[in-house]
Amino acid sequence: MPAPQITLVVICGTHENQFLKFYNNLIKTQPVEIIELILLTRKNYNYLKLSGNDFAAKKQINYGDGISVYSARFNAIKSASTDYIVFLEDHIELRSDIVSHLIELFSKSDYACIGFTIKPANTKSLISWTGFLVEKCYMGPGIKSGEVFDHMPSNNLAYRKSSIIPYGEKLENYLRIDSLLQWRLLNDKKKLYFTNQVEVYHHQFLSFKNLLKAHFWVGWYYASTRQQIDEWSYKKRILFSFAILLKPIVRWKILLNTPMDKNYYPKNILLKNFFRISLTFILSSIGESFGHLLGAKNSELMIEYYDTGFDKS
Repeated sequence: MPAPQITLVVICGTHENQFLKFYNNLIKTQPVEIIELILLTRKNYNYLKLSGNDFAAKKQINYGDGISVYSARFNAIKSASTDYIVFLEDHIELRSDIVSHLIELFSKSDYACIGFTIKPANTKSLISWTGFLVEKCYMGPGIKSGEVFDHMPSNNLAYRKSSIIPYGEKLENYLRIDSLLQWRLLNDKKKLYFTNQVEVYHHQFLSFKNLLKAHFWVGWYYASTRQQIDEWSYKKRILFSFAILLKPIVRWKILLNTPMDKNYYPKNILLKNFFRISLTFILSSIGESFGHLLGAKNSELMIEYYDTGFDKS
């Protein structure tokens, strides 16, 4: 078996059926013989035994019982045997070879992080479109390939290990929110790149209630994490807790200015989802306000629950 050329780290949920759909999709579309596969799974969920022996290498790292998902991601980076590390969730679909293209991009550049096009896996549900427009369209069809000078809001990204491992133990904190790590990389004059030549398909919540709850806790977790890592004063936290309530206006402005491929997006999709998008933005901002005022509380556990506790496939 040849040495692996790229490491694929998969954040797995608690639904075996969802993982098996992802895994079967993975082995049909990717050159698994050059992939080191690392599965991040909740304790007592042994998905490694469900995978075959065609990979160049494979291992499983657990989260839960006091070990967070971001700590598991940190452990995966430390244990990876290759310099190119791709993070994916098991509720995405791969419909073409992505790893060969990422290897080529990394090998011909000094990029520290590479993002790629994300499309909704379900294009028939308006709730799916709401979630996609709120979360993923900033890396959707219409975004051109090129160097990136701001963060790429996604859990599905590729990193160069040698660019991020020098952060040492601080890297574990930066991995709590990918935007924080990317801002740090940009601050340190590292290069970020986006390619529209690689595509993945993301499954969203099909329940609007679950979408709202998830984004409330996303906002809470983001605010509490950011102020903790940057060591904000309580005065600054109070100021932001009120100012952040205006964020839905800013998010709508960003959304309206995001390039969208008119040949891909349904006609009037923003108008059709105006109420749902607005309410999601508002709930997320309220969550952020609480996060600034009250700190983390149980937001980390709630984020883990909504990220990994549902079968979105």
